Amino acid sequence: MRILRDANLHVKMSAPLLFMVIVCAASAAYSLRELRAIEERDRFLVDYYFARLEIFSSVREKFVDAALMNRNLIIGKPKGDIPLFRKGYDASVKAVADGIETLEQGSRRAKIAALQRQIGTVARDYFDLLDRSNYLALRNDRPAAIQVGVVASREVRAQFDRAAQAYEAAAAARLGEAKIATQQGAEQARTVLIGATVAGLLVALGLSAAIVVVGVTRPLHRLVAALRRVAQGDGAATIAEARRGDEIGAAGRSRRSGA
Repeated sequence: MRILRDANLHVKMSAPLLFMVIVCAASAAYSLRELRAIEERDRFLVDYYFARLEIFSSVREKFVDAALMNRNLIIGKPKGDIPLFRKGYDASVKAVADGIETLEQGSRRAKIAALQRQIGTVARDYFDLLDRSNYLALRNDRPAAIQVGVVASREVRAQFDRAAQAYEAAAAARLGEAKIATQQGAEQARTVLIGATVAGLLVALGLSAAIVVVGVTRPLHRLVAALRRVAQGDGAATIAEARRGDEIGAAGRSRRSGA
């Protein structure tokens, strides 16, 4: 209160403006920081599920490649390419296993995790059959290789396809939810932060008004009232505001000296 009493008027009048500028700047900086944090978090979720869909797309592609390499080994022509077929088959199987392992390690949803485990189990069963088919093909037992690699594996591959479609649908749905959540989160954050900024400005205006009223308006009213009593010949009237250290006090002291 002593500061309000003794500070110069231009300080008292400019302090509220400065205070409002500081509040506005702080609110704007805080709002921008929070919005960026929310957008960054939600963008991460979208990128996360999009990346998982890309990984699984690669898994399905390599799954098909492994089946094609098995067919090439069964056909066995040209013979000079058989080592390439075996190498391509092994690389595709490894890529599928690595992709499924990556998906299982980062799984967050129980439904999606269950589908990933199912896909991993079915893929291993399928590749067990293809391994057996490749072995028979390399021993030139092509009828048996076809029976194992094509006929016996047909139902297992159908299981893989059904599980893969269910996984892609679940992951795509989660990606859509993440996108919607991103939009809603940003809108809600903007609403909340705008409200907080407005509330901060109202508080700043209230404090500014209090500074003006306490430091300027009321003292002036008291000084005017005291001067009126002095002017009306009230010898007992005192100018209490003369004790102030600001311009109002200076005016009171000047009038008291003149009296």
